[in-house]
Amino acid sequence: MVLIHEISHVLAAVLSGGEIKFLTFNLNLSGQTIIKNGNAVLLAASGYLGSLMVGSMIYLTSFYPRFKKWFLNILVLIILIVTINLIQGGIQIFLGLLVSAFFFIIPRYFPEFLANIILRFIGLVSCFYVLADIKEDLLTSTLRETDTQILEYITGVSATAIGLSWFLISAAVVFY
Repeated sequence: MVLIHEISHVLAAVLSGGEIKFLTFNLNLSGQTIIKNGNAVLLAASGYLGSLMVGSMIYLTSFYPRFKKWFLNILVLIILIVTINLIQGGIQIFLGLLVSAFFFIIPRYFPEFLANIILRFIGLVSCFYVLADIKEDLLTSTLRETDTQILEYITGVSATAIGLSWFLISAAVVFY
């Protein structure tokens, strides 16, 4: 899920004219994407938004076989491009390739019923990840700068208010 969060920052950078320097993530569920320029608000908010949108799309497309393959093909392509071009670290590159292979194999070689259950589970986990990430950013994390803190610097709105807003939006999507 961290990979999707960080790739969302990459996509926001591409869409807003930013230059991506590198992307990395750790097995402790932290990650970092270094970007020069681009729309700062979009860049900071995109991790939460992207994880929520991708998780929702994985979940929803599991109900529509035709759209499922299209969406997962696009997701696989994006993950592969980012993995090959931007990710640093051997284990991180391996995991990026593994996630790509997983999303490629599931709809093609697993029985439809099982593939749908797996995809719905992954979609929900991605959406719940946003809730856990916000909790981590607001209550636990003191060793790194968080997306909510970056949004606070840019907007002047407290990180707590931003985090609670994202938490409520995420909870509404998850429980809708």
